[in-house]
Amino acid sequence: MNWLRFAWCAGSDLHTCPGRMLKARYNEMKAANCKNCDKFFHCKGNFDAVYRCGESDQTRRIAKKISDCREEAQDAGSADSRADQEANEFGRNGDIVNQFLGGS
Repeated sequence: MNWLRFAWCAGSDLHTCPGRMLKARYNEMKAANCKNCDKFFHCKGNFDAVYRCGESDQTRRIAKKISDCREEAQDAGSADSRADQEANEFGRNGDIVNQFLGGS
């Protein structure tokens, strides 16, 4: 992960409610140390970023931007990145299910 590239891309959006929600879910994922649970946390983070931060076009845009920046800074285009983005979109669309637990 290229954190400098990520921070440059996401910019001040990291300091918004959606940015804080995504960071909180990232920290939960790291603390859980759960192998193969990352898609669940991608989904939950995007869900929380949109639905706990006012459910507006702006919160959706910010959550998508930050998620896109994260993938660009890590491994854009890989199968894992595409699966991450699928989970991100699933969460932004209001779906939060445990189907992502135990996946890749």
